[in-house]
Amino acid sequence: MSDITTLPVQREIKPNIEDVLPYYLEGGTLNAALDYVNYLRENKMNLKWAGIHNAWKAACKGKPIIYVRLDCKHRNEDKTAKWAVVPYLVNMHEYEDEIIMEGLQDLVCDGFWRCITCAYGCNPGADKTIAGNELTGLCCGNFYSGRNWVWFYDPDETTISCTKKLLDMEKKARA
Repeated sequence: MSDITTLPVQREIKPNIEDVLPYYLEGGTLNAALDYVNYLRENKMNLKWAGIHNAWKAACKGKPIIYVRLDCKHRNEDKTAKWAVVPYLVNMHEYEDEIIMEGLQDLVCDGFWRCITCAYGCNPGADKTIAGNELTGLCCGNFYSGRNWVWFYDPDETTISCTKKLLDMEKKARA
């Protein structure tokens, strides 16, 4: 039997994330991830294999809205996360006030990449005000093509709840 966690096998079969999650997550973390995948599906954000190792994405209104990675390296740290959830907050400027009212601004702002060594050539990064917070040294990869990537590594229950709210806000802004 082929190893579904390898890139050659994933290229061939384009697996569903539910089939690969048990190789990386277990117990309550696995159940939370499976519940999250069900939430995405129920809200018309069906994850499809993204064409790269252990990565899935979903679209809304023809544009990416969420990206999920398994066994991925933390962007600014020398450690590996079991999984990461990456909402594409393209229209965040339209609901920044709602982010603040919901008390999500610190979690959101912590998820933006900081520029250390940069494939985008922006080192030392940009300074921006996001959801009322002054952020320094942000990698322009956060904003490349207007994506507003916010990475949540090994999300806990609170973070998963936050990403659901953010996705709901983003979907509403795309309507």
